[in-house]
Amino acid sequence: MRRTTGATTGQLIVALLILSLCAAGAAGAQEADPPGRIARLSAVQGEVLLQPAGLQEWGAAVLNRPLTRADRLWSAENARVELDLGDAAIRLGSNTAFAFFTLDDHSVQMQLTVGTLIVRVRRFEQPALYEVDTPNLVVTLRERGSYRIEVSGMGDITTVQVSEGSAQADGADQRRIIGAQQMVRFSGMQNLNVLDEPLYSADELDDWSAMRERARAQSVALEYVAPDTPGLQDLDAHGAWEYAPDYGYVWSPTVFVVNWAPYRFGQWVWIAPWGWTWLDATPWGFAPFHYGRWVLLNSTWCWVPGPKRSRPMYTPAAVGWVGAPRRTASAASGATVGWFPLGPRELYRPARATSAAYVRGINLSNTAVSAEAVRRALPDSNYINNTSTAVTAVPQAVLAGGERIGQALLVKAPADATASATAPAIVPLRASVLGTAAARTAPPGQYLNRAVLARTPPPHAPAAFDKQTAAIAANGGTALSGAELAHLAPPTAAGPVRMLLPEHRAAISAAGTASAAVAGPTRPPGSAAATRGTASAAPIPPTAPAARASPLAPSPPAASARPVSAAPAGAHYPPAHTGAAAPRAAPADARQDSAPPAAHVSAPH
Repeated sequence: MRRTTGATTGQLIVALLILSLCAAGAAGAQEADPPGRIARLSAVQGEVLLQPAGLQEWGAAVLNRPLTRADRLWSAENARVELDLGDAAIRLGSNTAFAFFTLDDHSVQMQLTVGTLIVRVRRFEQPALYEVDTPNLVVTLRERGSYRIEVSGMGDITTVQVSEGSAQADGADQRRIIGAQQMVRFSGMQNLNVLDEPLYSADELDDWSAMRERARAQSVALEYVAPDTPGLQDLDAHGAWEYAPDYGYVWSPTVFVVNWAPYRFGQWVWIAPWGWTWLDATPWGFAPFHYGRWVLLNSTWCWVPGPKRSRPMYTPAAVGWVGAPRRTASAASGATVGWFPLGPRELYRPARATSAAYVRGINLSNTAVSAEAVRRALPDSNYINNTSTAVTAVPQAVLAGGERIGQALLVKAPADATASATAPAIVPLRASVLGTAAARTAPPGQYLNRAVLARTPPPHAPAAFDKQTAAIAANGGTALSGAELAHLAPPTAAGPVRMLLPEHRAAISAAGTASAAVAGPTRPPGSAAATRGTASAAPIPPTAPAARASPLAPSPPAASARPVSAAPAGAHYPPAHTGAAAPRAAPADARQDSAPPAAHVSAPH
């Protein structure tokens, strides 16, 4: 009996070990896959600069560029910018420094060191994370809704306005829950002064954001395209939908360019972790070039979107390649490379090593193909668009140099070249990342190098571009896998971070529960009275909303409002800024219970 029990116990241990190893392997493969969600640069007004991950240089932000983690933006005076994630939208005002710490299928962790940010969460499904890290506050968006966050020029004041939804604000010593139709100002660094304020009147950024959101909500394309597809609203004014018996509803663009074909007018850029990525030159040129497939029907190019009920997965470019080098090639070799749009039911193959689940998902979400066909992954020998009218070809130097492709740069496609779904083995240049749109000026350094407070540990910063290109060359010109990119990454975050330590989060949880009650019931958008920061608050008299101040305006003199708590002896902080805000005196019950402040760290472990 003992022998049997021992054998059974041993078998159970082995079985559990195998299961744990399988789970770890599956998790590792999933972590190594590229994310299926990106942020499309969907609107740019004024001077907006981009610093791609891995580079120190800044370039002009170009419409339709996909942004991912560690990409940074600066919108200058009188500029504004919109990022479309499909299930959310991010809009920046002028004089705003913004970056993504994380952007993947479940998490959006943002860094805001100065300026104004509006986030519209259109769909919120657990385990979703929307976190905005500022110099003195962590703002976590708890549900779908509309949120506005402003950081002052000194970085010591963060104002959170919730028009719809609910947000959680964590400072160095307390937590607040902010409900719909509430605005709260947090001033100071070590000890926060918390002041409830009436909602500001809408400014130009609010009006622009609302206009953009209405246009998307009323888009005709929502009837035919998966609702989380970035850029779908731009299809309305640039084409028409019709029914095709073999493919369902298809969209044909209105173009007036001779010899036009998909993926012909735009440029190639290198964006890790995907590799070669297409940037189309047309204002509507995002959704049809990163989702779905193309087909030529009655001499008209038609875009066939993926299944409407599938959550879309981003593709850097759904193309097949002609004459693409299969081993490391120099951009100066003078050789020619060509490509053509993939047709319906044709498989996309990533340029780098991924899991089978990723290959299955990115094909099933973008075209009507069976899972068995994806599993078998048979070579496509007869691409329907591998024709003289559909193939676009240029010298390799044009592709690698990030040059804008037009009629003047087109060359004849390689004769009798084998078509392949695998991207060419061409090592990228620095111009492959930034393109030819170099920045004339650099953003103000004092805003870019500020430490922010974070609740979620940010991932390590991507490796420097030079290290990546050396590894790509050693890899035969093929894009690096997730494990290879992680191996090259430095042991630091993409920016200076002060973490809310676990003991701090536990200590303020009780204060957070109390503040949820203090915040009181939320009101729907458009409510006549804003909910105040007290459980027994009286309705606000109907007064005119206050006007907004510029984020870069000097901070007013120190407020008379009392701090919540003193810092414990020996706590280590970055130098606190003087000149906290001096709004109205805070009500006594707006004070939260004290808690240990955040520790200062250079990067999470």
